[in-house]
Amino acid sequence: MMALVVSACLLGDPAVCRNFRTPVPDQTDAMACTISAQIYLPQWAEEHPGWRIGKWACATAAVADL
Repeated sequence: MMALVVSACLLGDPAVCRNFRTPVPDQTDAMACTISAQIYLPQWAEEHPGWRIGKWACATAAVADL
């Protein structure tokens, strides 16, 4: 299983940044996850209005749990 790892910073305090992990259960490889990110990233941004996405990546669930 893949996970979408979103690195985002607070809009009100850009020095506060955090990685968020979102499972992408239907995707089994990085290419499929990357394509699915086009759907998941806008949803994530809408659900986290106080955060600004700086970067993102796809990783296996095992790596994403680190």
